Amino acid sequence: MINEGGFHNSYKPVRTLGKGSFAT
Repeated sequence: MINEGGFHNSYKPVRTLGKGSFAT
């Protein structure tokens, strides 16, 4: 899942690809 907010589903706020966070 990819969140535009830049927050992981179960992790601390991390930005990836400069857009959102990539949670597996």
